[in-house]
Amino acid sequence: MDVELWSLLPEGLDVGTVTIKEDMVIIEAVASATSATCPECSLPSRHVHSHRYRTLSDLPWFGLAVRLMVRIRHFRCRNEHCPQQIFAEQIPGTFEAFSRRTKRLNEALLTVAYELGGKAGVRVADALGIDIGRDSLLRLIQRSPLPSAGAVRVLSVDDWCWKKRHSYGTMLVDLEQHRPVDLLPDRNVDSFARWLTAHDSVEVVASDRGGTYSEGASTGAPHGIQVADRFHLLTNLGTAIEQFLNKHHRDLRAASAKMRQAAIEASGYQPREPAKTKLVLSQEAKRDRRKAKYDQVVALAGQNLTYKQIAVETGVSVDTISRWLRADGFPEWGGGVPVRRPSKLDRYESYLRKRWTEGYRNATELYKEITKQGYVGSPQMVRYFVRGWRESQSNKRLPSQPPPPRLREYLPHHLAWLLSQSELDDDDTKYIEQLCEECADVRTVQGLASDFAQMIRDRDGERLSAWMDRAQQSELPEMVSFARGLGKDLAAVKAGLSSEWSQGQIEGQINRLKLLKRQMYGRAGFELLQRRVLYSPARPRRHRRQCAGSSPPTTSGTEHSKRA
Repeated sequence: MDVELWSLLPEGLDVGTVTIKEDMVIIEAVASATSATCPECSLPSRHVHSHRYRTLSDLPWFGLAVRLMVRIRHFRCRNEHCPQQIFAEQIPGTFEAFSRRTKRLNEALLTVAYELGGKAGVRVADALGIDIGRDSLLRLIQRSPLPSAGAVRVLSVDDWCWKKRHSYGTMLVDLEQHRPVDLLPDRNVDSFARWLTAHDSVEVVASDRGGTYSEGASTGAPHGIQVADRFHLLTNLGTAIEQFLNKHHRDLRAASAKMRQAAIEASGYQPREPAKTKLVLSQEAKRDRRKAKYDQVVALAGQNLTYKQIAVETGVSVDTISRWLRADGFPEWGGGVPVRRPSKLDRYESYLRKRWTEGYRNATELYKEITKQGYVGSPQMVRYFVRGWRESQSNKRLPSQPPPPRLREYLPHHLAWLLSQSELDDDDTKYIEQLCEECADVRTVQGLASDFAQMIRDRDGERLSAWMDRAQQSELPEMVSFARGLGKDLAAVKAGLSSEWSQGQIEGQINRLKLLKRQMYGRAGFELLQRRVLYSPARPRRHRRQCAGSSPPTTSGTEHSKRA
Protein backbone atom coordinates (compact mmCIF):
# COMPACT_ATOMS: atom_id res chain seq x y z
CA MET A 1 0.00 0.00 0.00
CA ASP A 2 2.87 2.38 0.79
CA VAL A 3 4.29 1.94 -2.71
CA GLU A 4 0.92 2.78 -4.22
CA LEU A 5 0.59 5.98 -2.19
CA TRP A 6 4.10 7.05 -3.11
CA SER A 7 3.33 6.57 -6.80
CA LEU A 8 0.15 8.66 -6.58
CA LEU A 9 1.52 11.57 -4.56
CA PRO A 10 3.63 14.39 -6.03
CA GLU A 11 7.36 13.96 -5.69
CA GLY A 12 9.04 15.24 -2.54
CA LEU A 13 6.21 14.42 -0.13
CA ASP A 14 5.76 11.69 2.47
CA VAL A 15 2.28 10.46 3.41
CA GLY A 16 1.03 11.23 6.87
CA THR A 17 -2.69 10.38 7.14
CA VAL A 18 -5.17 9.53 4.35
CA THR A 19 -8.87 10.17 5.00
CA ILE A 20 -11.33 8.96 2.38
CA LYS A 21 -14.74 10.60 2.40
CA GLU A 22 -17.70 10.23 0.05
CA ASP A 23 -16.62 12.97 -2.36
CA MET A 24 -13.05 13.78 -1.34
CA VAL A 25 -9.72 12.30 -0.32
CA ILE A 26 -7.78 14.30 2.29
CA ILE A 27 -4.08 13.56 2.59
CA GLU A 28 -1.80 14.94 5.27
CA ALA A 29 1.80 15.02 4.05
CA VAL A 30 5.17 16.44 4.92
CA ALA A 31 8.28 17.19 2.88
CA SER A 32 10.63 14.24 2.63
CA ALA A 33 13.79 16.40 2.75
CA THR A 34 15.51 16.78 6.11
CA SER A 35 16.88 20.26 5.37
CA ALA A 36 16.03 23.35 3.38
CA THR A 37 18.06 25.99 1.53
CA CYS A 38 17.83 29.68 2.31
CA PRO A 39 16.53 31.61 -0.72
CA GLU A 40 18.86 34.57 0.06
CA CYS A 41 22.26 33.09 0.87
CA SER A 42 21.69 29.50 -0.41
CA LEU A 43 22.98 28.05 2.85
CA PRO A 44 21.30 24.79 3.97
CA SER A 45 19.67 24.64 7.38
CA ARG A 46 18.27 21.88 9.61
CA HIS A 47 17.11 24.16 12.44
CA VAL A 48 13.27 24.13 12.42
CA HIS A 49 11.68 27.26 13.81
CA SER A 50 7.96 26.44 13.38
CA HIS A 51 5.51 24.97 10.90
CA ARG A 52 2.15 25.67 9.28
CA TYR A 53 -0.26 23.86 6.95
CA ARG A 54 -1.04 24.63 3.32
CA THR A 55 -4.13 23.21 1.59
CA LEU A 56 -3.55 22.27 -2.06
CA SER A 57 -5.76 20.65 -4.67
CA ASP A 58 -4.21 17.71 -6.52
CA LEU A 59 -5.16 15.39 -9.34
CA PRO A 60 -8.31 13.40 -8.54
CA TRP A 61 -8.20 9.73 -7.61
CA PHE A 62 -10.79 7.68 -9.47
CA GLY A 63 -13.13 10.66 -9.75
CA LEU A 64 -12.69 11.80 -6.14
CA ALA A 65 -11.27 15.26 -5.45
CA VAL A 66 -7.93 15.22 -3.61
CA ARG A 67 -6.86 17.80 -1.02
CA LEU A 68 -3.28 17.84 0.26
CA MET A 69 -2.72 19.15 3.79
CA VAL A 70 1.03 19.82 3.50
CA ARG A 71 2.94 20.72 6.66
CA ILE A 72 5.37 23.46 5.69
CA ARG A 73 8.33 23.91 8.05
CA HIS A 74 9.99 27.27 8.77
CA PHE A 75 13.76 27.11 9.23
CA ARG A 76 16.26 29.46 10.84
CA CYS A 77 19.06 30.58 8.57
CA ARG A 78 22.45 29.72 10.12
CA ASN A 79 24.12 32.67 8.41
CA GLU A 80 24.23 35.52 10.93
CA HIS A 81 24.68 38.15 8.20
CA CYS A 82 21.76 36.93 6.04
CA PRO A 83 18.77 39.32 6.02
CA GLN A 84 16.43 36.34 5.74
CA GLN A 85 16.60 35.00 9.26
CA ILE A 86 13.53 32.73 8.94
CA PHE A 87 12.36 31.16 5.70
CA ALA A 88 9.77 28.58 4.63
CA GLU A 89 10.88 25.41 2.88
CA GLN A 90 10.06 25.02 -0.80
CA ILE A 91 9.38 21.78 -2.68
CA PRO A 92 10.54 22.39 -6.27
CA GLY A 93 8.39 20.80 -8.95
CA THR A 94 5.47 20.15 -6.58
CA PHE A 95 3.80 23.53 -6.08
CA GLU A 96 4.61 27.20 -6.40
CA ALA A 97 4.49 29.97 -3.82
CA PHE A 98 0.98 31.23 -3.04
CA SER A 99 -0.54 28.56 -5.33
CA ARG A 100 -3.69 26.69 -4.30
CA ARG A 101 -3.05 23.80 -6.70
CA THR A 102 -0.16 21.44 -7.28
CA LYS A 103 1.99 21.93 -10.33
CA ARG A 104 0.83 18.74 -12.01
CA LEU A 105 -2.83 19.70 -11.51
CA ASN A 106 -2.12 23.09 -13.08
CA GLU A 107 -0.48 21.36 -16.05
CA ALA A 108 -3.50 19.10 -16.54
CA LEU A 109 -5.91 22.04 -16.27
CA LEU A 110 -3.79 24.06 -18.66
CA THR A 111 -4.10 21.31 -21.26
CA VAL A 112 -7.88 21.21 -20.76
CA ALA A 113 -8.07 25.00 -21.07
CA TYR A 114 -6.01 25.08 -24.27
CA GLU A 115 -8.00 22.34 -25.92
CA LEU A 116 -11.53 23.26 -24.79
CA GLY A 117 -11.53 26.82 -23.52
CA GLY A 118 -13.56 28.12 -20.59
CA LYS A 119 -17.08 26.70 -20.34
CA ALA A 120 -16.37 23.41 -22.12
CA GLY A 121 -13.22 22.98 -20.01
CA VAL A 122 -15.21 23.46 -16.81
CA ARG A 123 -17.67 20.75 -17.84
CA VAL A 124 -14.84 18.28 -18.55
CA ALA A 125 -13.00 19.18 -15.35
CA ASP A 126 -16.18 18.69 -13.32
CA ALA A 127 -16.65 15.24 -14.87
CA LEU A 128 -13.08 14.39 -13.85
CA GLY A 129 -13.66 15.52 -10.26
CA ILE A 130 -11.83 18.89 -10.46
CA ASP A 131 -13.60 21.98 -9.16
CA ILE A 132 -12.60 25.10 -11.12
CA GLY A 133 -14.27 28.09 -12.77
CA ARG A 134 -14.06 29.19 -16.40
CA ASP A 135 -12.25 32.43 -15.53
CA SER A 136 -9.59 30.47 -13.66
CA LEU A 137 -9.04 28.25 -16.71
CA LEU A 138 -8.64 31.25 -18.98
CA ARG A 139 -6.23 32.88 -16.51
CA LEU A 140 -4.04 29.77 -16.70
CA ILE A 141 -3.76 30.32 -20.46
CA GLN A 142 -3.06 34.04 -20.15
CA ARG A 143 -0.32 33.49 -17.54
CA SER A 144 1.44 30.81 -19.56
CA PRO A 145 4.38 32.04 -21.65
CA LEU A 146 4.11 32.30 -25.41
CA PRO A 147 6.11 29.60 -27.20
CA SER A 148 9.21 30.83 -28.96
CA ALA A 149 9.21 30.80 -32.75
CA GLY A 150 12.79 29.57 -32.84
CA ALA A 151 14.82 29.44 -36.03
CA VAL A 152 12.38 29.23 -38.96
CA ARG A 153 13.84 28.37 -42.36
CA VAL A 154 10.72 27.72 -44.50
CA LEU A 155 7.82 30.04 -43.66
CA SER A 156 4.25 30.01 -44.94
CA VAL A 157 2.09 33.14 -44.58
CA ASP A 158 -1.63 33.72 -45.13
CA ASP A 159 -4.41 35.92 -43.81
CA TRP A 160 -7.32 34.94 -41.61
CA CYS A 161 -10.58 36.75 -41.05
CA TRP A 162 -11.07 38.45 -37.71
CA LYS A 163 -14.26 40.15 -38.86
CA LYS A 164 -15.39 39.39 -42.38
CA ARG A 165 -14.80 42.24 -44.86
CA HIS A 166 -13.61 44.50 -42.04
CA SER A 167 -10.46 43.27 -40.31
CA TYR A 168 -7.96 40.51 -41.00
CA GLY A 169 -4.96 39.01 -39.27
CA THR A 170 -1.89 37.10 -40.41
CA MET A 171 -0.81 33.56 -39.59
CA LEU A 172 2.77 32.32 -39.90
CA VAL A 173 3.54 28.59 -40.09
CA ASP A 174 6.84 26.73 -40.04
CA LEU A 175 6.46 24.26 -42.91
CA GLU A 176 9.34 22.08 -41.75
CA GLN A 177 8.13 21.76 -38.15
CA HIS A 178 4.42 21.61 -39.14
CA ARG A 179 3.37 24.16 -36.52
CA PRO A 180 2.20 27.78 -36.35
CA VAL A 181 4.94 30.06 -35.04
CA ASP A 182 3.14 33.39 -34.69
CA LEU A 183 -0.11 35.25 -35.17
CA LEU A 184 -0.23 38.92 -36.19
CA PRO A 185 -3.28 41.08 -35.41
CA ASP A 186 -3.29 42.84 -38.80
CA ARG A 187 -2.60 42.31 -42.47
CA ASN A 188 -0.16 44.90 -43.71
CA VAL A 189 3.29 45.13 -45.23
CA ASP A 190 5.07 46.79 -42.30
CA SER A 191 4.13 44.29 -39.59
CA PHE A 192 5.07 41.30 -41.74
CA ALA A 193 8.36 42.93 -42.78
CA ARG A 194 9.20 43.68 -39.13
CA TRP A 195 8.58 40.06 -38.18
CA LEU A 196 10.87 38.83 -40.96
CA THR A 197 13.56 41.32 -39.93
CA ALA A 198 13.43 40.00 -36.35
CA HIS A 199 13.73 36.40 -37.62
CA ASP A 200 16.58 36.56 -40.09
CA SER A 201 16.78 32.76 -40.41
CA VAL A 202 13.92 32.66 -42.95
CA GLU A 203 15.14 31.47 -46.35
CA VAL A 204 11.86 30.53 -48.10
CA VAL A 205 8.51 32.37 -47.93
CA ALA A 206 5.44 30.59 -49.36
CA SER A 207 2.32 32.67 -49.97
CA ASP A 208 -0.84 32.79 -52.11
CA ARG A 209 0.48 35.53 -54.47
CA GLY A 210 -1.05 38.28 -52.33
CA GLY A 211 0.61 41.62 -53.01
CA THR A 212 0.83 42.52 -49.31
CA TYR A 213 2.89 39.50 -48.33
CA SER A 214 4.99 39.60 -51.48
CA GLU A 215 6.00 43.19 -50.76
CA GLY A 216 6.57 42.43 -47.08
CA ALA A 217 8.80 39.47 -47.96
CA SER A 218 10.80 41.60 -50.35
CA THR A 219 11.34 44.20 -47.61
CA GLY A 220 11.92 41.96 -44.59
CA ALA A 221 13.75 39.07 -46.28
CA PRO A 222 15.24 40.47 -49.52
CA HIS A 223 17.52 37.45 -49.97
CA GLY A 224 14.77 34.89 -49.35
CA ILE A 225 13.06 32.83 -52.03
CA GLN A 226 9.35 33.54 -52.56
CA VAL A 227 7.17 30.57 -53.56
CA ALA A 228 3.70 30.96 -55.09
CA ASP A 229 1.14 28.35 -54.10
CA ARG A 230 0.21 25.88 -56.86
CA PHE A 231 -3.43 25.56 -55.79
CA HIS A 232 -3.93 29.31 -56.08
CA LEU A 233 -2.28 29.26 -59.51
CA LEU A 234 -4.83 26.68 -60.65
CA THR A 235 -7.60 28.77 -59.08
CA ASN A 236 -6.45 31.85 -61.00
CA LEU A 237 -6.37 29.79 -64.20
CA GLY A 238 -9.91 28.51 -63.53
CA THR A 239 -11.13 32.08 -62.99
CA ALA A 240 -9.66 33.14 -66.35
CA ILE A 241 -11.29 30.19 -68.14
CA GLU A 242 -14.64 30.88 -66.46
CA GLN A 243 -14.50 34.51 -67.60
CA PHE A 244 -13.86 33.27 -71.13
CA LEU A 245 -16.80 30.84 -71.02
CA ASN A 246 -19.15 33.48 -69.59
CA LYS A 247 -18.81 35.30 -72.92
CA HIS A 248 -19.99 32.27 -74.90
CA HIS A 249 -23.37 31.34 -73.41
CA ARG A 250 -24.87 30.86 -76.88
CA ASP A 251 -22.22 28.32 -77.80
CA LEU A 252 -22.74 26.49 -74.51
CA ARG A 253 -26.50 26.32 -75.08
CA ALA A 254 -26.07 25.18 -78.70
CA ALA A 255 -23.71 22.36 -77.69
CA SER A 256 -26.10 21.46 -74.87
CA ALA A 257 -29.11 21.24 -77.20
CA LYS A 258 -27.29 18.92 -79.61
CA MET A 259 -26.08 16.69 -76.78
CA ARG A 260 -29.57 16.55 -75.29
CA GLN A 261 -31.08 15.58 -78.61
CA ALA A 262 -28.47 12.87 -79.08
CA ALA A 263 -29.14 11.50 -75.59
CA ILE A 264 -32.91 11.41 -76.21
CA GLU A 265 -32.52 9.63 -79.54
CA ALA A 266 -30.13 7.07 -78.04
CA SER A 267 -32.51 6.28 -75.16
CA GLY A 268 -35.65 5.94 -77.29
CA TYR A 269 -37.54 8.19 -74.93
CA GLN A 270 -40.52 10.08 -76.34
CA PRO A 271 -40.49 13.56 -74.77
CA ARG A 272 -43.74 15.20 -73.82
CA GLU A 273 -44.71 18.64 -72.71
CA PRO A 274 -44.07 18.94 -68.97
CA ALA A 275 -47.06 19.55 -66.76
CA LYS A 276 -47.47 23.10 -65.48
CA THR A 277 -46.89 22.28 -61.86
CA LYS A 278 -46.40 24.90 -59.16
CA LEU A 279 -42.65 24.26 -59.29
CA VAL A 280 -42.49 24.76 -63.06
CA LEU A 281 -44.60 27.92 -62.86
CA SER A 282 -42.40 29.26 -60.06
CA GLN A 283 -39.23 28.58 -62.07
CA GLU A 284 -40.69 30.30 -65.14
CA ALA A 285 -41.66 33.34 -63.04
CA LYS A 286 -38.14 33.55 -61.60
CA ARG A 287 -36.66 33.32 -65.08
CA ASP A 288 -38.94 36.12 -66.33
CA ARG A 289 -37.96 38.39 -63.42
CA ARG A 290 -34.27 37.69 -64.03
CA LYS A 291 -34.69 38.38 -67.76
CA ALA A 292 -36.38 41.70 -66.97
CA LYS A 293 -33.44 42.66 -64.71
CA TYR A 294 -31.03 41.70 -67.49
CA ASP A 295 -32.85 43.86 -70.04
CA GLN A 296 -32.85 46.77 -67.59
CA VAL A 297 -29.09 46.41 -66.98
CA VAL A 298 -28.36 46.31 -70.74
CA ALA A 299 -30.53 49.40 -71.32
CA LEU A 300 -28.81 51.38 -68.55
CA ALA A 301 -25.38 50.32 -69.81
CA GLY A 302 -26.35 51.74 -73.21
CA GLN A 303 -26.80 55.10 -71.46
CA ASN A 304 -23.10 55.02 -70.41
CA LEU A 305 -23.86 54.58 -66.71
CA THR A 306 -21.16 53.11 -64.49
CA TYR A 307 -21.51 49.68 -62.91
CA LYS A 308 -22.06 51.22 -59.47
CA GLN A 309 -24.80 53.50 -60.79
CA ILE A 310 -26.51 50.54 -62.47
CA ALA A 311 -26.22 48.52 -59.24
CA VAL A 312 -27.92 51.31 -57.26
CA GLU A 313 -30.67 51.59 -59.87
CA THR A 314 -31.43 47.89 -60.30
CA GLY A 315 -30.35 46.29 -57.02
CA VAL A 316 -28.07 43.84 -58.88
CA SER A 317 -24.50 43.35 -57.62
CA VAL A 318 -21.58 44.84 -59.54
CA ASP A 319 -20.10 41.38 -60.17
CA THR A 320 -23.34 40.13 -61.71
CA ILE A 321 -23.63 43.25 -63.87
CA SER A 322 -20.07 42.78 -65.10
CA ARG A 323 -20.73 39.12 -65.93
CA TRP A 324 -23.99 39.88 -67.75
CA LEU A 325 -22.48 42.62 -69.89
CA ARG A 326 -19.52 40.43 -70.86
CA ALA A 327 -21.84 37.62 -71.98
CA ASP A 328 -22.99 37.27 -75.58
CA GLY A 329 -26.65 37.12 -74.54
CA PHE A 330 -28.96 36.46 -71.62
CA PRO A 331 -27.19 33.81 -69.48
CA GLU A 332 -29.69 31.10 -68.71
CA TRP A 333 -29.40 29.20 -65.48
CA GLY A 334 -27.36 26.08 -66.10
CA GLY A 335 -24.75 25.77 -68.81
CA GLY A 336 -26.71 23.08 -70.56
CA VAL A 337 -24.77 19.84 -70.98
CA PRO A 338 -26.66 16.54 -70.54
CA VAL A 339 -24.74 13.93 -68.58
CA ARG A 340 -25.86 10.61 -67.14
CA ARG A 341 -24.92 10.80 -63.49
CA PRO A 342 -23.55 7.57 -61.98
CA SER A 343 -25.79 5.84 -59.48
CA LYS A 344 -25.54 2.80 -57.24
CA LEU A 345 -28.65 1.49 -59.02
CA ASP A 346 -27.15 1.51 -62.52
CA ARG A 347 -26.09 -2.14 -62.41
CA TYR A 348 -29.57 -3.16 -61.16
CA GLU A 349 -31.62 -1.05 -63.59
CA SER A 350 -32.26 -3.87 -66.08
CA TYR A 351 -33.50 -6.19 -63.30
CA LEU A 352 -35.74 -3.50 -61.79
CA ARG A 353 -37.17 -2.68 -65.20
CA LYS A 354 -37.87 -6.34 -65.88
CA ARG A 355 -39.71 -6.77 -62.57
CA TRP A 356 -41.61 -3.50 -63.13
CA THR A 357 -42.75 -4.65 -66.59
CA GLU A 358 -43.95 -7.93 -65.05
CA GLY A 359 -46.27 -5.88 -62.84
CA TYR A 360 -44.29 -5.96 -59.59
CA ARG A 361 -44.58 -2.33 -58.32
CA ASN A 362 -43.73 -2.49 -54.58
CA ALA A 363 -40.53 -0.42 -54.15
CA THR A 364 -39.76 -1.87 -50.71
CA GLU A 365 -39.89 -5.45 -51.98
CA LEU A 366 -37.80 -4.48 -55.01
CA TYR A 367 -35.24 -3.02 -52.61
CA LYS A 368 -35.11 -6.29 -50.66
CA GLU A 369 -34.57 -8.27 -53.86
CA ILE A 370 -31.65 -6.24 -55.14
CA THR A 371 -30.14 -6.12 -51.64
CA LYS A 372 -29.68 -9.87 -51.88
CA GLN A 373 -27.80 -9.25 -55.15
CA GLY A 374 -25.32 -6.87 -53.48
CA TYR A 375 -27.03 -3.46 -53.49
CA VAL A 376 -25.77 -1.33 -50.56
CA GLY A 377 -27.84 1.82 -51.02
CA SER A 378 -30.96 2.99 -49.19
CA PRO A 379 -34.60 2.08 -49.94
CA GLN A 380 -35.33 5.77 -50.56
CA MET A 381 -33.06 5.67 -53.63
CA VAL A 382 -35.12 2.79 -55.05
CA ARG A 383 -38.36 4.72 -54.47
CA TYR A 384 -36.98 7.79 -56.23
CA PHE A 385 -35.63 5.62 -59.03
CA VAL A 386 -39.01 4.04 -59.89
CA ARG A 387 -41.06 7.17 -59.18
CA GLY A 388 -40.77 8.27 -62.82
CA TRP A 389 -42.08 4.93 -63.99
CA ARG A 390 -45.04 5.21 -61.62
CA GLU A 391 -45.83 8.71 -62.94
CA SER A 392 -45.59 7.49 -66.53
CA GLN A 393 -48.09 4.73 -65.69
CA SER A 394 -50.55 7.30 -64.33
CA ASN A 395 -50.11 9.27 -67.61
CA LYS A 396 -51.09 6.09 -69.46
CA ARG A 397 -47.73 5.63 -71.09
CA LEU A 398 -46.62 2.08 -71.66
CA PRO A 399 -44.40 0.78 -68.88
CA SER A 400 -42.15 -0.77 -71.49
CA GLN A 401 -41.19 2.64 -72.85
CA PRO A 402 -37.60 3.53 -71.89
CA PRO A 403 -37.25 6.00 -69.03
CA PRO A 404 -36.10 9.56 -69.74
CA PRO A 405 -32.32 10.08 -69.70
CA ARG A 406 -30.97 11.51 -66.47
CA LEU A 407 -29.44 14.88 -67.28
CA ARG A 408 -27.27 17.38 -65.42
CA GLU A 409 -26.49 20.94 -66.36
CA TYR A 410 -22.84 22.00 -66.33
CA LEU A 411 -22.09 25.60 -65.42
CA PRO A 412 -19.05 27.52 -66.75
CA HIS A 413 -17.10 26.96 -63.54
CA HIS A 414 -17.61 23.18 -63.98
CA LEU A 415 -16.30 23.39 -67.53
CA ALA A 416 -13.34 25.50 -66.38
CA TRP A 417 -12.19 22.54 -64.31
CA LEU A 418 -12.87 20.01 -67.10
CA LEU A 419 -10.85 21.96 -69.67
CA SER A 420 -7.73 21.71 -67.50
CA GLN A 421 -7.91 17.92 -67.14
CA SER A 422 -5.85 15.55 -69.25
CA GLU A 423 -8.19 12.55 -68.82
CA LEU A 424 -11.98 12.79 -69.16
CA ASP A 425 -14.80 10.27 -69.34
CA ASP A 426 -16.77 9.68 -72.51
CA ASP A 427 -19.64 12.09 -71.77
CA ASP A 428 -17.32 14.96 -70.90
CA THR A 429 -15.17 14.32 -73.98
CA LYS A 430 -18.21 14.30 -76.29
CA TYR A 431 -19.52 17.53 -74.88
CA ILE A 432 -16.19 19.34 -75.12
CA GLU A 433 -15.78 18.12 -78.71
CA GLN A 434 -19.25 19.47 -79.51
CA LEU A 435 -18.41 22.75 -77.79
CA CYS A 436 -15.18 23.06 -79.81
CA GLU A 437 -17.24 22.72 -83.01
CA GLU A 438 -19.41 25.62 -81.87
CA CYS A 439 -16.45 27.80 -80.79
CA ALA A 440 -12.94 27.15 -82.10
CA ASP A 441 -11.34 29.23 -79.34
CA VAL A 442 -12.36 26.60 -76.79
CA ARG A 443 -9.80 24.25 -78.31
CA THR A 444 -7.06 26.84 -77.78
CA VAL A 445 -8.13 27.42 -74.17
CA GLN A 446 -8.25 23.69 -73.50
CA GLY A 447 -4.73 23.21 -74.84
CA LEU A 448 -3.33 26.04 -72.72
CA ALA A 449 -5.19 24.96 -69.59
CA SER A 450 -4.25 21.28 -69.80
CA ASP A 451 -0.59 22.13 -70.50
CA PHE A 452 -0.45 24.48 -67.50
CA ALA A 453 -2.07 21.90 -65.21
CA GLN A 454 0.35 19.24 -66.47
CA MET A 455 3.24 21.59 -65.84
CA ILE A 456 2.10 21.90 -62.21
CA ARG A 457 1.77 18.14 -61.84
CA ASP A 458 5.25 17.57 -63.31
CA ARG A 459 6.80 20.40 -61.21
CA ASP A 460 8.48 21.70 -64.36
CA GLY A 461 8.85 25.47 -64.00
CA GLU A 462 11.29 25.69 -66.89
CA ARG A 463 8.42 25.43 -69.38
CA LEU A 464 6.63 28.46 -67.92
CA SER A 465 8.22 31.10 -70.18
CA ALA A 466 7.33 29.19 -73.34
CA TRP A 467 3.77 28.68 -72.06
CA MET A 468 3.38 32.40 -71.36
CA ASP A 469 4.48 33.20 -74.91
CA ARG A 470 1.84 30.81 -76.27
CA ALA A 471 -0.84 32.36 -74.05
CA GLN A 472 -0.03 35.88 -75.23
CA GLN A 473 0.05 34.76 -78.87
CA SER A 474 -3.44 33.27 -78.54
CA GLU A 475 -4.83 36.85 -78.39
CA LEU A 476 -7.60 35.70 -76.05
CA PRO A 477 -8.02 38.55 -73.52
CA GLU A 478 -8.55 36.27 -70.51
CA MET A 479 -5.50 34.10 -71.19
CA VAL A 480 -3.34 37.12 -72.04
CA SER A 481 -4.36 38.78 -68.77
CA PHE A 482 -3.58 35.60 -66.82
CA ALA A 483 -0.12 35.33 -68.45
CA ARG A 484 0.64 38.98 -67.67
CA GLY A 485 -0.34 38.39 -64.04
CA LEU A 486 2.14 35.52 -63.87
CA GLY A 487 4.83 37.80 -65.23
CA LYS A 488 4.43 40.24 -62.33
CA ASP A 489 5.85 37.69 -59.87
CA LEU A 490 7.57 35.37 -62.33
CA ALA A 491 10.30 34.22 -59.92
CA ALA A 492 7.77 33.20 -57.25
CA VAL A 493 5.61 31.36 -59.80
CA LYS A 494 8.61 29.45 -61.18
CA ALA A 495 9.64 28.54 -57.66
CA GLY A 496 6.10 27.36 -56.92
CA LEU A 497 6.09 25.15 -60.00
CA SER A 498 9.45 23.62 -59.05
CA SER A 499 9.49 23.60 -55.24
CA GLU A 500 7.97 21.06 -52.85
CA TRP A 501 6.50 23.76 -50.58
CA SER A 502 2.86 24.83 -50.75
CA GLN A 503 0.10 26.44 -48.68
CA GLY A 504 -1.62 23.19 -47.73
CA GLN A 505 -0.39 23.21 -44.14
CA ILE A 506 -1.38 26.76 -43.38
CA GLU A 507 -4.87 26.27 -44.82
CA GLY A 508 -5.38 23.47 -42.31
CA GLN A 509 -4.05 25.65 -39.48
CA ILE A 510 -6.44 28.45 -40.44
CA ASN A 511 -9.32 25.98 -40.30
CA ARG A 512 -8.18 25.12 -36.78
CA LEU A 513 -8.08 28.84 -35.92
CA LYS A 514 -11.67 29.23 -37.15
CA LEU A 515 -12.74 26.30 -35.00
CA LEU A 516 -11.13 27.83 -31.90
CA LYS A 517 -12.64 31.25 -32.63
CA ARG A 518 -16.13 29.83 -33.05
CA GLN A 519 -15.66 27.63 -30.00
CA MET A 520 -15.25 30.83 -27.98
CA TYR A 521 -18.26 32.37 -29.80
CA GLY A 522 -16.03 35.03 -31.36
CA ARG A 523 -15.64 36.85 -28.02
CA ALA A 524 -11.99 36.01 -27.32
CA GLY A 525 -9.42 38.78 -27.50
CA PHE A 526 -6.40 38.52 -29.73
CA GLU A 527 -3.99 37.47 -26.97
CA LEU A 528 -6.16 34.55 -25.84
CA LEU A 529 -6.76 33.42 -29.41
CA GLN A 530 -3.06 33.73 -30.20
CA ARG A 531 -2.06 31.54 -27.24
CA ARG A 532 -4.57 28.83 -28.10
CA VAL A 533 -3.54 28.77 -31.76
CA LEU A 534 0.17 28.59 -30.97
CA TYR A 535 -0.34 25.91 -28.33
CA SER A 536 1.50 22.73 -29.25
CA PRO A 537 0.52 19.79 -27.02
CA ALA A 538 3.31 17.64 -25.67
CA ARG A 539 3.43 13.96 -26.40
CA PRO A 540 1.23 11.94 -24.00
CA ARG A 541 3.08 10.68 -20.94
CA ARG A 542 2.94 6.98 -20.28
CA HIS A 543 1.39 5.97 -17.00
CA ARG A 544 3.54 4.20 -14.48
CA ARG A 545 2.74 0.53 -14.16
CA GLN A 546 1.78 -0.94 -10.82
CA CYS A 547 4.43 -2.90 -9.01
CA ALA A 548 4.10 -6.66 -9.19
CA GLY A 549 2.23 -8.10 -6.26
CA SER A 550 0.93 -4.75 -5.04
CA SER A 551 -2.73 -4.29 -4.30
CA PRO A 552 -4.85 -1.13 -4.25
CA PRO A 553 -5.56 0.42 -0.86
CA THR A 554 -8.77 -0.68 0.75
CA THR A 555 -11.41 1.78 1.87
CA SER A 556 -12.71 -0.17 4.79
CA GLY A 557 -12.27 2.06 7.85
CA THR A 558 -11.78 5.62 6.65
CA GLU A 559 -8.18 6.15 7.72
CA HIS A 560 -4.80 4.75 6.68
CA SER A 561 -1.73 5.97 8.55
CA LYS A 562 1.96 6.05 7.84
CA ARG A 563 4.20 8.18 9.97
CA ALA A 564 6.58 10.47 8.18
